[in-house]
Amino acid sequence: MIITDAILNANSGHAVFFLLTSYMEAVGFDSKLLPQVVTKLPFTGLKDLMIRYRFIVAKLQRPPLNLDITVTAMEETAEVFWAALLRLRILEHDGRDAHMRCEQISCA
Repeated sequence: MIITDAILNANSGHAVFFLLTSYMEAVGFDSKLLPQVVTKLPFTGLKDLMIRYRFIVAKLQRPPLNLDITVTAMEETAEVFWAALLRLRILEHDGRDAHMRCEQISCA
């Protein structure tokens, strides 16, 4: 997926959040696809992103009533959020975004 490639190659946490915001604006265009807790903007940081990711994962672990576009959108969004969390952790580890500490939450 192109957005995950861009996120995984971002040079800073600011770039990661810029790409996430752009993705959310595109996906949020159809407000029925994802719950507002996932699509609301702006992102307020790493902890906010982790909360949204965990929300999606929890929803996906429940058996769907029917396989529909919402499940597909949630799976895609989970993949995008996971890529962002991974990239932010790498940037933090490399010292490029030391202000975004992963130690305070579980980024894995």
